[in-house]
Amino acid sequence: MKQDGGENPGNENGKQEIIEAEIIHRNTQALVSNETEMPPVPQPPELPKASRIDEEGLKRSLILHPFSGILILFLDYSFFGLELPVITIPLAILLSFILCFAGVFLIQRYIDEESTGKSVAKAFFSAVITAIPTPVFGTIFGSIILAVSGLNWLGKFINKK
Repeated sequence: MKQDGGENPGNENGKQEIIEAEIIHRNTQALVSNETEMPPVPQPPELPKASRIDEEGLKRSLILHPFSGILILFLDYSFFGLELPVITIPLAILLSFILCFAGVFLIQRYIDEESTGKSVAKAFFSAVITAIPTPVFGTIFGSIILAVSGLNWLGKFINKK
């Protein structure tokens, strides 16, 4: 059956759908081809890496020499591992501070070959920890001393017994 226009309306709808599908197909091909033809995204410039000496220097400045760690724990346990009479505690604090300060300073300065300022700072903090009138070996301070002096294997060995 033909209508007034002389064409089949079902046929006209089919042609319209084909045209729309072809337009959509062309548009998607154009989009795909535009995506593949885009220039590459420029990469940010690479920053220069720190030299190996700087990294090692940073690591060395944050830790104690193993001899310093052993000295701290030895002095701490020697002075405060046993119960002392109350009258001798101030003398023990003073002696432990002086001996630890001198020992850690000499080890850090001459064996580990650090600058005087770093050696004094490490010696002072080590001496303060050692002068605390309680054994620090079993506390968090003892664990920190073991870790920063490279003696963390010692804590694992002792805890197994």
